[in-house]
Amino acid sequence: MMFYHSSHTKDIQASAALHSTITGILASVHGVLHESRAALALLLCARWGAAVPPNDEQLKRNLEALVASGMTLWWINYIGAVASFISACYPAGIVPGTEKRLSFRTSWTRDAKGRSQLDLRIHIDSSQDVNALAKDAKSIEKVGKPKRWIGGKDGVGHKVTAEIV
Repeated sequence: MMFYHSSHTKDIQASAALHSTITGILASVHGVLHESRAALALLLCARWGAAVPPNDEQLKRNLEALVASGMTLWWINYIGAVASFISACYPAGIVPGTEKRLSFRTSWTRDAKGRSQLDLRIHIDSSQDVNALAKDAKSIEKVGKPKRWIGGKDGVGHKVTAEIV
């Protein structure tokens, strides 16, 4: 599903992903709770950068309201950013079984203010261009900026560092 909307133009990918569980490819899936549909739609939207046109802003807010907690929404944004990074490493969506282009290691630490911090170390193989992937790593870190937390600076979220090694 991470690559399903890749054939769409860049400006509608996030919007198409947002609609995917309501009227799109996943709409006919049975037995999925409304909250789970909302979470999946938001995650796929976040994978494409989460920028939706004004006519989809209300839908996005309504889906966010279906998700049980702000922390869950924050994790949706984080996982969406990581999915975007993975997609940059595998742009065609084909993941060969024998070739490993990347792996992740995470750990929890504390920042200078004593707040929890998620440290993500991204290991890539020599076929990947570190400079080309740096922008995507920065997008992961942006999820951890307090102004991007759910509810703003006083909201919920974690500081994030993403280092390519």
